[in-house]
Amino acid sequence: MADVHSLVRSAWNENIHLEVCVGSDLPLVRCDRVGLQNAVLNLLFNARDAMPDGGLISVHASVSENSNQVDLRVEDHGIGMTSETMVRAFDLFFTTKGDGLGGVGLPMVKRFVEESGGSIDLESILGSGTVVTLKLPAMR
Repeated sequence: MADVHSLVRSAWNENIHLEVCVGSDLPLVRCDRVGLQNAVLNLLFNARDAMPDGGLISVHASVSENSNQVDLRVEDHGIGMTSETMVRAFDLFFTTKGDGLGGVGLPMVKRFVEESGGSIDLESILGSGTVVTLKLPAMR
């Protein structure tokens, strides 16, 4: 997460604030490190794009209640998604950014998480923001 934080800070302007909270005694997750970094970067850049006037993006990593997985939650307080957009959010090449400007980020994140043996949850409220939670298997 420290590497991701450094990369993101250099690519953002001052009106976007990033909060990273990693729980204590967090176990390692069973996944590719670079794949995880790419997934988190995709989520962070989507969150940034959803907040054209700036704001706070938070990343929280914690052990889930069942302790067999690590939950990595990325939350923004941006424009949010309509229910129609949420239904298609993981469809390859679906985008709300205009013709030819995206549609691969969220499908890549979902594929990475599922190939790692995990799952992904998406919650969004139009006008209030979005929360994406990656649930990755923990190594014990």
